[in-house]
Amino acid sequence: MDCVEVKSCHGRASLNMRVTSRALDETLFIATLTNPPFHGEVGSSTYVVGPISAFFRDMAEAWTGWDGAKRWTSIDGELKLSATITRLGQVTLTIELATLTSSMSTHLALEAGSLEQIARDVSQVFEIGPSPE
Repeated sequence: MDCVEVKSCHGRASLNMRVTSRALDETLFIATLTNPPFHGEVGSSTYVVGPISAFFRDMAEAWTGWDGAKRWTSIDGELKLSATITRLGQVTLTIELATLTSSMSTHLALEAGSLEQIARDVSQVFEIGPSPE
């Protein structure tokens, strides 16, 4: 599996991440943000900043709540994720895509109870072990 989709529990907004290549220190992927009628995508990388799966795992481990925002930003800033949670367990995942000439952002509504499954799904795509030789 080389693709994972995170869907908002309200509306039709979604974030799709498709891995295009892997190396020991980096995973390259395409992030596609859809919130009809809007659609955008950027190429991104985990180089230096670490796996995006750690961001989702951190949210799942803190599903009962956390202070402030949890963040993940690619090294060049073309993809930014920020998550906050209310006392009622409603998570807002803000996604920002940016290129030299344009940008797009949207919010996905997630339920705290869904964070564990989302983290597992993202990990299946982004935490693949080295290829057997």
